[in-house]
Amino acid sequence: MLERLAGTQAEDALRAPYVLGDQQALTTLFAEAGVSAAEITTRSSRAQFPSISVMVEADLRRWLPVMGVVLTEE
Repeated sequence: MLERLAGTQAEDALRAPYVLGDQQALTTLFAEAGVSAAEITTRSSRAQFPSISVMVEADLRRWLPVMGVVLTEE
C-alpha cells in the first residue's frame, strides 16, 4: 500500500531498519568489510500504541526523513 501511495523509495525506507535482521548475513557483511571479531546480538522489545494509525504515523515520521523521503500531509 505504501509503495502504491508514496512510491518505492518510501517503501524501501520503511523496510531499511529490518534488512539486517539475518545474523549470518550480517556476519558475512562484516567479514567482507574486514571485521572478523564483530559480536552480533539480537535484541527484541515490545512497543504499544493506542491505534494502528498512530503506529504507522510514528513509523513513517521516524524512518522516511532519515532515508531522505519527504511526504506531504496529504
